[in-house]
Amino acid sequence: MGDRLALKGWRVVVGDGMEVLSEYYVVLKGTSITRICSSRPVNVGRVVKLDGCAIIPGLINAHVHLGDAGFKDVGIGLGLNELFKPYSGLKHKLLSSCSDGYLVEAMKKALLDMMKGGITLFADFREGGVGGVNLLLRALKDVRIKGLILGRVDYAFSLRRLRVNKGGYPSRALRVLKKLVKVAHGVAPSGANELTDDALKQYAEAAKGLLKAIHVSENPMGRALSVRRTGLTEVERVLRYFKPSFLVHLTYASDEELRMVYDHGVPVVCCPRANALLGLKLPPIPMLLKLGVCVALGTDNVMINPPNMFREMEFVLKAYSSLGFKLQPREVLKLATINGAKALGLGGETGSIDAGKRADLTVIDFSDENLSYSHDVVASIVNRAEAKNVKAVLVDGGVAYDRDSELEL
Repeated sequence: MGDRLALKGWRVVVGDGMEVLSEYYVVLKGTSITRICSSRPVNVGRVVKLDGCAIIPGLINAHVHLGDAGFKDVGIGLGLNELFKPYSGLKHKLLSSCSDGYLVEAMKKALLDMMKGGITLFADFREGGVGGVNLLLRALKDVRIKGLILGRVDYAFSLRRLRVNKGGYPSRALRVLKKLVKVAHGVAPSGANELTDDALKQYAEAAKGLLKAIHVSENPMGRALSVRRTGLTEVERVLRYFKPSFLVHLTYASDEELRMVYDHGVPVVCCPRANALLGLKLPPIPMLLKLGVCVALGTDNVMINPPNMFREMEFVLKAYSSLGFKLQPREVLKLATINGAKALGLGGETGSIDAGKRADLTVIDFSDENLSYSHDVVASIVNRAEAKNVKAVLVDGGVAYDRDSELEL
């Protein structure tokens, strides 16, 4: 049986290196890419010419909190702890005041927003235990986007327990954790300073074989607090006891800690726009890249930051340039595609356009006014592309979004 479909792009961005090819075909069969070729393929069910369009890998939002999507721009101007500290921050108070239906509908709108913005895969840090995971599964039901749901146990250790750093979760909370790992793709507790070392070990044990992620060194005071309580920094504790699949933020990590992360081979997801809005430092993306750490991008809380990877890429390109770091557009595009896939353990399956990988594709219309006359496709994607330029999105080879209803795939 022949291939099902071939898409011909004016430009196609291929491979982990994001090489730009002109007038190439991406050939699909089932959910996968079978080949990329310069001549019209034979034995193909249908060929679709995407004149003036660039085919790129689907964008990957490697860290997002969809649960607070129903509270957009509430608390702008407040600090990190005032907004998000478990379980006293404004976000948690708002979450507890809303119906499940409200939360599901808000998350569904955010999912559609991401998908129409060219995102094909995301990783969500899910509050609310098993119930919270189920709410996101409900929201995902009618939206063709792939999500990795990382859950947590909603249990607050007393300040006394945290100060002495003794004991883990009680049996009731452990039962929730055991149920959680059966319905989620992994675990994502908020931060090491909300947990004892024993609790970090319990997460690591319960989630063996699953994704494990955690916020680290986002707060300028977090490092000192961890050392005062435990004798180790957040980074040291997490690497030793939690055994993470990836880390989020590292905004205030020391150079020595960044080298530890590299030595352990742990990817890092950074959220520079969210950090900037909260008045925090920008995460050390240039240093991490220099060390050889796999760095990906996320948009963090929908409550304060639009889940838009085009905006995230543009901000990275420009903000770090103002600090004297000249990141190349191709490197920035990797942060939002293949590096995200690698951070989530899916680098062999998605994140770039290669034969054998899943057909997770975003089609960008370069005939739109803001992109026409581009002399550098990758630079224009990073520097000036917008969600409105997304002509189509394919997830596992199926059409998730078709802006102009022209493809009829």
